[in-house]
Amino acid sequence: MVKVKKQSGLILKQSVVGRWNKVPLTKNKLPRHSDIIGFTLIELTVVCAIIAIFGVTAWGAYRANLNRFEAVPCMANLRNLHVALSAYLQDEGNWPQLPEGIDLGSYAEHDFWVAELEPYGMTQKSWICPTLKRTARERKISLNGPKIHYLPSIFDEFAFTPHRWTEMPWAMEVGNNHGRGILMLFSDGSIRPYSEVHESAVSAPSSNVQ
Repeated sequence: MVKVKKQSGLILKQSVVGRWNKVPLTKNKLPRHSDIIGFTLIELTVVCAIIAIFGVTAWGAYRANLNRFEAVPCMANLRNLHVALSAYLQDEGNWPQLPEGIDLGSYAEHDFWVAELEPYGMTQKSWICPTLKRTARERKISLNGPKIHYLPSIFDEFAFTPHRWTEMPWAMEVGNNHGRGILMLFSDGSIRPYSEVHESAVSAPSSNVQ
């Protein structure tokens, strides 16, 4: 074991054999700039830029996945709407008829659908898309847009009309809220995004030729 002790202007170090060696004592000097180990301003800027890019990418992926996840309760609302419309057709013998004087897309039309289908299980909550509700809450704005986020189609008074065209949707979601186009509800109870419906329509002529 090496022992060290100081004397005037000298450092004495005792070697393993017991001999004391004299080492001149120098004044402490500040390290030169070239001896300092650290990051330069450019390196810090590059690191911050990389972190920012990863953050933006991760946030975008999170938002996209969240919107897709919220499509599940949104589709559940549309299935409830299909049940309500089917029950209405069976009880009344016709599709709900919008009274004269009510404009399409107006709050009056929204109130009409809510009132007509509420006895069949379509509560006010069932008309609200969770993604639109969350977006409004995050932006700290009130839902002054449409009162309902799923708009049923308009058919005539004949009971067979809603089932006549299989590709005619019974209802559509307001806006592309889940990344694949608006959700569309069909007479058989299926729910498909617009992108899927469009692809089927485009590929249909080629499949018929084959």
